[in-house]
Amino acid sequence: MYGVKGKSDKENSKKLNQILQQAETWHIKHGAQFEPSKYVLVYITRTTKTTTEASLEINGTMIIPAKEARYLGVTLDQKLNFKSHLQNIAKKRTKVAMALACIAKTNWRAPFKYAKQLFNAFITSRTDYAACIWHRPSNKARYSAQIQTLTTIQRIAMKSIARCFRTTSTAARENEMGLPPA
Repeated sequence: MYGVKGKSDKENSKKLNQILQQAETWHIKHGAQFEPSKYVLVYITRTTKTTTEASLEINGTMIIPAKEARYLGVTLDQKLNFKSHLQNIAKKRTKVAMALACIAKTNWRAPFKYAKQLFNAFITSRTDYAACIWHRPSNKARYSAQIQTLTTIQRIAMKSIARCFRTTSTAARENEMGLPPA
């Protein structure tokens, strides 16, 4: 992952091209292999006035700017507001929560202790992954939207694990199950 800072996309493109040329000479010298077809170029800016269209070319492979890229499981978008990352988390964890609901509702019913262990392993740990990067509580509007999304996922899973009324509040379920709030 390389990053440069500049006033225009063309200036940044030139800087990145120089860095990639140095990386190419390094990998030839040391016998490493890079796959240029997997390179992703994302211009990170919050201003709408800045153009983000300059592309790169490395060894005949054209790298066209993308709106977002995944790096170590985190989706980075152009404005770094992580909305698409949160949407990916919500989509994947809701599927897992629904699968957990199926396991918990079968005739043999998984015991609470094991259902909670599955919840912690597959929902909590993966939802919290890299939260120090994408979760910003200082921005109140975004913070409340993030918490609402994560609380919904947690509520779906808790509804299937804890055998209580459907109308029981989320806070009461969290307290009963010994879980921290989302």
